[in-house]
Amino acid sequence: MRPTKDIPFYKIFFKIVKRYFYPSLFSDINDILSDPRDTSKIKFSLNYIFWVGIFVFVFKLEARRRINFMFNNKKFISNLSNILSCCINEMAHSDTVNKLVINLKHTELSEIRYRTVYYLIRSKVLDKFRFYKSFVLVIDGTGYVSFKYPHCKRCIKVELNNGSYEYRHNIVEAKFAHSSSKSLTINKY
Repeated sequence: MRPTKDIPFYKIFFKIVKRYFYPSLFSDINDILSDPRDTSKIKFSLNYIFWVGIFVFVFKLEARRRINFMFNNKKFISNLSNILSCCINEMAHSDTVNKLVINLKHTELSEIRYRTVYYLIRSKVLDKFRFYKSFVLVIDGTGYVSFKYPHCKRCIKVELNNGSYEYRHNIVEAKFAHSSSKSLTINKY
């Protein structure tokens, strides 16, 4: 299915996701994610803001503030509202999206990734990436985030060459790998 002048890219994106990759993703998001926001101040649904956040990556926006410029038009808002079956007349501000995303539980986001990968394997979408009927699994340990101050008790304190300290979190990551240099993260620990 190719984008045409009549059908915008994001409509095609949602159709492909719903039909081929993960049909119950839209309902699963509401079931998996707990809403960390103050219920008296909620203006946009969790599902709506979540997908706006995903689109920052899908459309390769360089900065989250570009949401305010790229997505804040009637056509995009109308199409996204129709696809998600909700009634929204304005775009969520990039700060609203950011506040929600940074407060989501990483375990719940990992569950969405796990279910997505599980569905892709079960529906044989990833079969063309097998190597002699098996997936190639790569396990990698890497630095995940670093801070100038300890933000939790699990931070690893590292002394830098200049004598200052940095506080880090490391992860072990499991990925499916393919010779085309593509990889798909299965889980992070």
